[in-house]
Amino acid sequence: MGGRVYDDNGSVNDNNVIIKDGATVTSLVLGGYATSGEASRNTVIVDSAAVNSSILGGQSGAAAKVNENTVIIRGDSKVEGNITGGGHADHFSKEAHNNKVSIEDNATIIGVIKGVESKADGYTANGNQINIGKDANISQVSEIIGGTSAQGTANKNNIIIGGSITGNVTGGEGKIGSENNNIKVAGNVGGTVIGGKTNSGSASNNIISVAGDTQGIL
Repeated sequence: MGGRVYDDNGSVNDNNVIIKDGATVTSLVLGGYATSGEASRNTVIVDSAAVNSSILGGQSGAAAKVNENTVIIRGDSKVEGNITGGGHADHFSKEAHNNKVSIEDNATIIGVIKGVESKADGYTANGNQINIGKDANISQVSEIIGGTSAQGTANKNNIIIGGSITGNVTGGEGKIGSENNNIKVAGNVGGTVIGGKTNSGSASNNIISVAGDTQGIL
């Protein structure tokens, strides 16, 4: 962990974790973790190293902000675990905005890639971004999601994939709305592509651009 606060009111912001030069990490990697407070602007960089676990840019264990966290995987790195810019499936974040995941060079990812995940009641996962370079190996990535909100909206999330993916791609998934999400894939998609998905509310103005073939539903 780049930073960790146990106090309920404490924030964990502006921390950095850098793993490089052939190092191997077998445990969870967190840029910053706050028990209940804000976890924003934390960064995790994996540069020509191996991580055999999940990576999160920033995480809050209660209903607090998780904004502008970044995860960068580059060089010939290999990550065997899920990558999430901010939030986490087992925890809460009321406002999860503008988090970024970038997969560069010939890095290999085996898992799921999410820009952000928010679970707090009525809150949002907006403006998050995933960029994957054309030489990255994502052949074993089962799913890519720009932003997901279990209780609120998932709007204005962006996914750019420079090559092909065998799994599914979803721009935004929000319980009460999913609008203005964008997906651009330069190659093929082996699974289903969904611009915006919602249980209720509006799923409008989502844009999908796939240059190659799509084997699933588009």
